[in-house]
Amino acid sequence: MVILSPLSLDDFKNILQLYNIGFYKSHKHISHALGNTVYFLETNKSKYILKIFEDSNENSILEQLKIMDYLSQKKVPVGNNIHSRTNKELIIYKKGHQFYILSHRYSLFPQKGHRLF
Repeated sequence: MVILSPLSLDDFKNILQLYNIGFYKSHKHISHALGNTVYFLETNKSKYILKIFEDSNENSILEQLKIMDYLSQKKVPVGNNIHSRTNKELIIYKKGHQFYILSHRYSLFPQKGHRLF
């Protein structure tokens, strides 16, 4: 999938200043994300997922975050929502795009031959 919202190195650094998750180390675009731009993001502290929503309303995104919180509480292998320094889960960035950051504790994409359940 094409990168709909490309980010520069400065963009990543500016985004990371909004959080307390460390300093930029590297990133990689996830090409098989559907309809949104998604990056693996690594800092000096850990690995994360940065998801930029291209065309979603805020209520829909917040509902996704609630579902992910619920699944995480039930020990389903999903990433945890990372809150910004101002305790926000959802941030508006360039061109009005909204994004969130998740911890990257689990493989979101199973390897060939690996079963999810």
